[in-house]
Amino acid sequence: MKKAGFRLLFALLLLASCWSQALPVHAEDLSARLIRAAVLSNSFYAYQDSKGVWHGMDVDCLTNISQREGFRIEFVDSSNDPNFMENLDSGVYDIVCNVVKTPEREADYLFNEVMLGSVNNMLYVRGDDNRWEYGNIEQVSKMRIGVLASYTNNADFRTWCTNHSVTPMMIEYSSIDEMNHALSSGEIDGDVNASSYTNDVSRTFQTIMEFLPESYYYAMRKSDTELKNAVDTAMVQIIAEDPYYLESLRSKYGAQFQLPATLFTQSEQAYIAAHPTLTVALLRKDAPYCSESGTEYSGILPDYYAMIAKAAGMELRFVTFDTSKEAEDAVISGSVDVLGIFSSDIVSASQSGLTLTNSYYSADTAMLTFAGRDSSSVKKIAVVSRSLDAIQSNFSIVSKDAEILSFESLSDCFDALNSEKADALICALPSATWLLNSSNASAYSITSLDNLKLDFCGAVAFSNRTLRSILDKCIAGTKSSFPSIITNDTLQESSWQTFITRIPPAVIAVSAAVMVLIVAALAWALVTSSRNQKIRTAALAAQSAADAQRLQAEAMKRTAEDKNSFFASISHDMRTPLNAIIGFSAMAEKEADPEKKNAYLDKISTSGKLLNDLVNDTLTLSKASSGKLTLHEEPVRIRALFQDIEIPIREAAEKKKISFSFSCSDLESRAVMADRLNIEKICLNLLTNAIKYTPEGGHVSFRAADCPGEGGADTLLSVRDDGIGMSDEFQKRMYEPFVQENRDTHSTGTGLGLSIVHDLVALMHGTIRVTSHINQGTDFEIQLHFRPAEDEALAEEPADQEEIQARLAGKSILVCEDNELNRELIMELLHQQQITAISAENGQKGVQRFTESRPGGIDAVLMDIRMPVMDGLEAARAIRALDRADAGSVPIIALTANAFDEDIEACRAAGMNAHVTKPIDSALLFRTIAEALPEKS
Repeated sequence: MKKAGFRLLFALLLLASCWSQALPVHAEDLSARLIRAAVLSNSFYAYQDSKGVWHGMDVDCLTNISQREGFRIEFVDSSNDPNFMENLDSGVYDIVCNVVKTPEREADYLFNEVMLGSVNNMLYVRGDDNRWEYGNIEQVSKMRIGVLASYTNNADFRTWCTNHSVTPMMIEYSSIDEMNHALSSGEIDGDVNASSYTNDVSRTFQTIMEFLPESYYYAMRKSDTELKNAVDTAMVQIIAEDPYYLESLRSKYGAQFQLPATLFTQSEQAYIAAHPTLTVALLRKDAPYCSESGTEYSGILPDYYAMIAKAAGMELRFVTFDTSKEAEDAVISGSVDVLGIFSSDIVSASQSGLTLTNSYYSADTAMLTFAGRDSSSVKKIAVVSRSLDAIQSNFSIVSKDAEILSFESLSDCFDALNSEKADALICALPSATWLLNSSNASAYSITSLDNLKLDFCGAVAFSNRTLRSILDKCIAGTKSSFPSIITNDTLQESSWQTFITRIPPAVIAVSAAVMVLIVAALAWALVTSSRNQKIRTAALAAQSAADAQRLQAEAMKRTAEDKNSFFASISHDMRTPLNAIIGFSAMAEKEADPEKKNAYLDKISTSGKLLNDLVNDTLTLSKASSGKLTLHEEPVRIRALFQDIEIPIREAAEKKKISFSFSCSDLESRAVMADRLNIEKICLNLLTNAIKYTPEGGHVSFRAADCPGEGGADTLLSVRDDGIGMSDEFQKRMYEPFVQENRDTHSTGTGLGLSIVHDLVALMHGTIRVTSHINQGTDFEIQLHFRPAEDEALAEEPADQEEIQARLAGKSILVCEDNELNRELIMELLHQQQITAISAENGQKGVQRFTESRPGGIDAVLMDIRMPVMDGLEAARAIRALDRADAGSVPIIALTANAFDEDIEACRAAGMNAHVTKPIDSALLFRTIAEALPEKS
């Protein structure tokens, strides 16, 4: 969005807000109404999933509006309704989405104030019809073209034809489906429509012309001012809170729908056939745009050019250079095809003997200085050399006295700033975002430069116009994905791995100290995440005038409050079990009575488990918020899946003298694909809460039953209690992390349980409903759908403890662990199972111990990951590479605090057989070792 456009939009929003607030808005009238919204189905504006639930840009936006203004909304498919405006008049619809505003329509209807978006019209032809060339206007006269009779682009297209002196035969249709069918059957040669097709259509049709951009709005009846005022009021609030809300929705849903492919001309097809590989010139030290590791390339440009090459049907090869000049010379000489990025202007490119592709991104620019520095005192400015001409050509952005210093890479510019060789750094906003995410952001200030944008283009040799035309068509179909690529490659992920590695073994005295380190690591991760949000807020706020700066301050205040609240919750919930661990450790140390000492140790163990649960819940929440929470389905018997949760809950209920009923009798004995761990987590979270908040003598029940569903039987889970219940106000926020209702009831929880349940159910595409009343109890119902599994795919029942102990007795196991206390604990656990344990304090020693052993002398290896000298992954690869018979077959099991999915995959890629996380569950560890051992060993 252009800066001037953003300012104008914001001014319009403020005017609309004032105007809306001056009119009488009767919220009570709307709250009693059901608003019916007409949407364009099977597009990114609106579509239904397999269960009939609506999604899409319009659905998301109008649902947000309805929740803020308190009315109910229903979505109706109007994509094939030729009389959509007349049906708005008659009351079939209350809102019609995506309506082009014309003077005639403005006289008869109300439109919301904020433009929802702009979309180009396309001239489409059949994908197998190679008679037409892209962009050839004269060929339109030879075509039979379909148009929609009731759409404004009908008249607009006719005017366009007149202005361009072309005379196609035009045939009017009443619906999109009717027109598309006519095109598919050959009744017409092409049709004119907006670029919001379903993926099925995108695979059938191709684009040969793009024209007639149209802005669209929500349309309402002239008499429905209450509804218009409600829509405008909500939109003002939404855009004020997030100026990029609508753009984010378009990116979120638009990526799911492909545009019809662009048709290459015969000469372009011949070029691709003769040049099947696209060679792209990149710079070696050019993060975040390109990073090189051996033969692997990562970053913004490799990710984007992979999309371009796929669109062109070409293979892709990268060649890296030390300087921009070397890369440009290689393109001009023909040794490479295209310069990956050129961010100076077209005049500079022409003077260098290059011709530019169309822009695939227009980047805002920013100036970085040390925090607190007055921009007027800037005398030396560092810039990347490829942007030098574009920046120098616009002197209004810098002081007349400022000296511009050119450096080959962004990192060199940043080094110049930090070494005070330069007072400031000017770069594209994605570059600034990446720099701040990779450093101490609080040490720098960022200032948006309103008058300067950098267009990102490719560049080819001046004579290579055919390749430029191919790239331009590919860019047109892929440029909408570029912002998401920037986001993925510049925003630093919040890492919890350091937090996990600090989780200690069951060593009482050391637990407290290690947990303090966990708190510090968690705080570091959270500050990093909060800092990223602060940077984004600051960058956005810098683009607006005084009102936007006020929004920035408010957003920063909310971020600080959220951070402080999160820290307070984490600190409190960790200190509670830590206090018990430290206190009872001291008491156990002094206690001579064995019975009392054991009681203290039991309480320490309980507190340690609570702390471990908090760590696991926080990690689950982190994965969910970053989109990394995934399901690991396995074949299971559905009745056995739920029966496993009965014993621990029944024990907890009996301790509190609560009546607990458990029923799975209504479940068929089906074999399904399910994530056993996460389903157990859903049930245990709900049941634990039910026990916790039900007084002594109360009742808690769990029921699992089959219920009818599409494609087979769904599963309905019910958790009921007659406990203290929840207020209506709390139920609105109950799925937010760390939110707990302030009641006169003691709670030892973290407030994460319901948030995790909600995220897991959503990930499984299930539904969750709750009914709760103060002092009457709570009823949760969850509906899940499981894919059927073949009976023969079911895993074998795990061996019992006696069988496991018999298999392990007398075995020899190598333990690679750098932490002395961890090593001592693991070896003691192995000795208790009559296992011979051999220790190694790092990966290199572990490889040495294995090499020195006789072939077959070591039955298994327990391998930590983070170790000095040589880490566990290197050590596993080194053992597998040894030239001895048992090197490739000895079981290697990761025993580590690295618990993320990518950690497990890394272990398997390094040749390990299994993965066990710390803190150590001895039963799980021994079962894993036994299962990894050969049947006959």
